[in-house]
Amino acid sequence: MRIAIVGAGPTGFFLAGALLKSGPESLTVDMFEKTPFPFGLVRFGVAPDHPKIKSVTKGFQKTMDHPRFRFWGNTTLAEQGGAGVTVEELQKHYDRVVLTVGCQDDRKLGIPFEDSTNSFSATRFVGWYNGHPDDEHLNPNLKVSHATIVGAGNVAIDVVRFLASTHERMGMTDASDHSLASLRDSSIEEIDVLVRRGAWDVAFTNPEVKELLDFEDIQFNFFPELPPLEKEPAYADRTSIKNLTVFHELAERRVEKPRMVVNFRFQVSPKELRTDDTGAVSAVEVCHNKLEYGETRSQITQTDETSVYPSHLFIRSVGYCGRPLEGVPFSERSGTIPCDSVGRVIGEDGQAVSGLYVSGWIRRGPSGVIGTNKKDAQEVADALLEDALEGDVSSPEELAAWQSGRLKPNAVTKEDWAVLDEWETTQGSSNGRPRRKLISIDEGLEALGRGAAAVKV
Repeated sequence: MRIAIVGAGPTGFFLAGALLKSGPESLTVDMFEKTPFPFGLVRFGVAPDHPKIKSVTKGFQKTMDHPRFRFWGNTTLAEQGGAGVTVEELQKHYDRVVLTVGCQDDRKLGIPFEDSTNSFSATRFVGWYNGHPDDEHLNPNLKVSHATIVGAGNVAIDVVRFLASTHERMGMTDASDHSLASLRDSSIEEIDVLVRRGAWDVAFTNPEVKELLDFEDIQFNFFPELPPLEKEPAYADRTSIKNLTVFHELAERRVEKPRMVVNFRFQVSPKELRTDDTGAVSAVEVCHNKLEYGETRSQITQTDETSVYPSHLFIRSVGYCGRPLEGVPFSERSGTIPCDSVGRVIGEDGQAVSGLYVSGWIRRGPSGVIGTNKKDAQEVADALLEDALEGDVSSPEELAAWQSGRLKPNAVTKEDWAVLDEWETTQGSSNGRPRRKLISIDEGLEALGRGAAAVKV
């Protein structure tokens, strides 16, 4: 049985591990990834100062070393109307194709001037400081006084923590060289975190919030005044109580000469960005929201009250959605690929597409943490192995010919990754860092003695 997994993030590796463990000895897994580098959001999404979370890659590396596992990095999968290897091609050569491509795009706020200079999605900003090849040339300007982050999830907190860090603190991580250079020259004095609901309603996990306590030279302010802990709403849980407890501790702490000020502004929604003569963002106008606590969550009503805050760097973190793939059903409403309860892709006729599956965020939407994807992947693996084989795939000779002609000229294999991994860790250790990431595709291929571009049709 030949399995193709598209996407080398946590879900893809959890799935590959489950299949290789539970499947027959004849089962092989080929993993396809558009960048030369494995591990997806662990490499490109997890904050640089979270090395413990990144350590999950040790288990992924064991899967990668499995003799029945092959890696095809630097291989572009065709998105709708684009070039690259198509799902149809994969279906010709593999008994099962599983899409674990995640949700690659940010949702927009839909406000005027949202795409002004120095206004970015959190995905791209995080990709920039984490060394994603697609975001190498993002070039955000940190030589400004005021920054704004919109959102109430962990990614928003990650961005706050990066911008609030000194070059010395972040310089001990695997953050990209170009982001460290920008951080060294940063002149940000004040950060506004805009949250449309209240302090009881944030989606931060408690460890993320507690890390803010480490920034003893930063003054944290909260607007409006934080609600008392003893008047918790009906839906309050342990996490929200712990988060609010930390917020109160931060609010009570007064810093005599703060290096930076971070303001959490609750019950506000961005209305419009304002720009200067160069087209760069200069301020954000917000609407104030009225908050009412319900049984399961709060409800907000937008009021006529508005405020304008200076903002020269604007980053939105308000949700994610997937991208349509060539020849694959897609729901624009949910931003996911339609599927049944165990990950079988559902076509426009309402029937399961034979041999095609989906797992991870592109299956269920952007929810959960890295570990959540392990259960998701196991469910799909079980369904995949239980389903009867249908149809014929190419012969071993045809598969080998396709791989040789279509993939091998430019693809990065697991043997190639071993070379790149050693290069990064060696370069990093010489500077007291866990690794120095190769950034661009060209840089990665140059380290392998190549100069080819990604696979294209």
